[in-house]
Amino acid sequence: PFYSETHTVAADSSADFQSVQAAVDAAQPTDTIELAPQEFNGSIDVPVDDLSIKGAGEGETIIDTSADRDYGVSVSGTNFTLSNLTVIGPDGPESSGYGVKISDSPTRALSNVTVENVTVEGSARSELDLNYVSDVTIDNVTLNGNGTGGVGLALTECTNVSISNIATSGNTWGGVGLYSYGEGDSNYQRDTDGVTFSGDNSYAESLPVYQDPATAVTNVTIGSTLSHKLSTDDDAFVGYFASEADAQAFVELAEDLTPSNSTIEEL
Repeated sequence: PFYSETHTVAADSSADFQSVQAAVDAAQPTDTIELAPQEFNGSIDVPVDDLSIKGAGEGETIIDTSADRDYGVSVSGTNFTLSNLTVIGPDGPESSGYGVKISDSPTRALSNVTVENVTVEGSARSELDLNYVSDVTIDNVTLNGNGTGGVGLALTECTNVSISNIATSGNTWGGVGLYSYGEGDSNYQRDTDGVTFSGDNSYAESLPVYQDPATAVTNVTIGSTLSHKLSTDDDAFVGYFASEADAQAFVELAEDLTPSNSTIEEL
């Protein structure tokens, strides 16, 4: 049987490991990795199931992956928890980077993933990106793109997702994007379904939350922060806004939207 161990990481010899990746490489399922309150440089690949990575607090434990190209923290293990730290995502000139990427494939979905008390910032693309994941908890998470592309939080083919107390800003595409490439296609396990927003969420972007395509994203509970829904007449796109005025302003800015091909309604 497996026995849970806690692996400590710090730059000096007081800890079990001096790099986060070395601790992950040594970890077994059900282990915990505890990071010291300092800065660690370089991307991290996490293929281990049943693993927790915990820092000493946001702004205290910092994983700086800004010099990398693709993924800052890349997770392909199920039953994963990330908490109490800050990730600075890849943002180099050739980067298509994601700060934290939690993903497997249409044939092996991940489950039981928790991200809490985490800041992700400065990624060239999205800050937190989940693909093919079920039973997700995202709580007290700050996602600041600092003017980069992508969204703060991207969910693709994800089910049973709880989102609470998040703050998004500086993400060019919007705060939260709910996607489904499958649209019921048998090559994909499912559409994105069962996404619930609660608590005190804040969105600084002109497009706080959207579904694309809207018909393949189902059972969304948007919470009390956003009060108006913008839909295209063909149901290809749905956006959620804090007021009717915000929705109208977005229609005026968007190239493909006009008052005649879209509808705004109060939730």
